Amino acid sequence: MTILIVDEDPVAIRVLQDVLGRAGYDVAIAFDGESALRRLRRGDIRVVIAAREMQTMTGLELCRQIRTDEAKRYTYFIMAGADARARHRARAPRRMLRMGDSLLRRAAG
Repeated sequence: MTILIVDEDPVAIRVLQDVLGRAGYDVAIAFDGESALRRLRRGDIRVVIAAREMQTMTGLELCRQIRTDEAKRYTYFIMAGADARARHRARAPRRMLRMGDSLLRRAAG
C-alpha cells in the first residue's frame, strides 16, 4: 500500500518517509496540496498524511478537495497539526504508527 505524505517541511517528510518505509509501506511525497491532488489522480493512494498548515492549501482544504472527488471519497486522511509536530517531532511517527495501525490495515484490506 502506498501512503502519500503532504507537507512543506522536508524534515517532517523525511522522518515520516523513513518510519513508514521501515514499517513496510510504500511512500509518495508532495510538498503542497496541488501536487498532492495531481499524485492522487494516479489512483494508487488509499491513505494521505497531511500537515494541517501549509501555504497554498491547508490540510483541511486538501481533505475537502479529496472528498469532493467521488472516486477518492473513501481515501483515509490523517492530518498532523503544527503544534504536535513541533513538540513531538521525534516521537510522532512511532506514535502515529501505533495509533493508526488498524486504520492502515483496513485501508489495505
